[in-house]
Amino acid sequence: MVTPQPDAGPPVVPRLIEELDAHPEAREPLLRALLTDEFLHMPPRLARIEDIVGSSQGDMKVVQGDMKVVQGDVKNLQVEVGWLKGKALETDFGHRATSIMNLRFGFRRCRVVWGKTGAMAHHAESFAEQVEDAHEDGRITDAQLARIFNTDVIVRCRRPSDSRTVWVAAEVAGRLDYNDIDRAVRSADALRLALGDDALPLVAGERIDPPDLARAQQAGVAFVNMVDYTSQQI
Repeated sequence: MVTPQPDAGPPVVPRLIEELDAHPEAREPLLRALLTDEFLHMPPRLARIEDIVGSSQGDMKVVQGDMKVVQGDVKNLQVEVGWLKGKALETDFGHRATSIMNLRFGFRRCRVVWGKTGAMAHHAESFAEQVEDAHEDGRITDAQLARIFNTDVIVRCRRPSDSRTVWVAAEVAGRLDYNDIDRAVRSADALRLALGDDALPLVAGERIDPPDLARAQQAGVAFVNMVDYTSQQI
């Protein structure tokens, strides 16, 4: 049986291939004769496409650079807005602190004695003198003195059961985290040492994540949700 061989095409094809191998310069004229204009124009078109793609990549790099600048501006804006919101909450808490302390803890005769807002000048002056005396007497360190004076809001209250003084050291922020909790604890500890009375660490804000809320509870830090108080008149 004769095994069929693959079709090699007309006899002229092998001779044509040999001629082309012997004379490479004849390939382009032959291609022009065999191929349509559409195929002949393909290499220049591909070159133009490569140029366009290269230009687009350059434009994309410029766009990506601009986007990074915009993202940086947005991040800075978010930080500034967060800072302003925190200051607004701090002001609001300072004005409402007396009522909040009464409603939340039952404290009486509450007075804001320290903070950028809410403290009467004579309360702040008297309080500062007490703290500075404690520092001069060696009851608190330089760091503890600074922590007290950097506390967002400090309120002096009376416990209704025995009329003893309770100092409330409050840190206020839109979104509360571990740092706010830590500052409140350190402020309360410094107040106890400086003034010899009980002190309650407190954080006030609009949001606190569950892990941080658990940390606050474990550290004995009270949490005041300002949303509960800004939505109602007190």
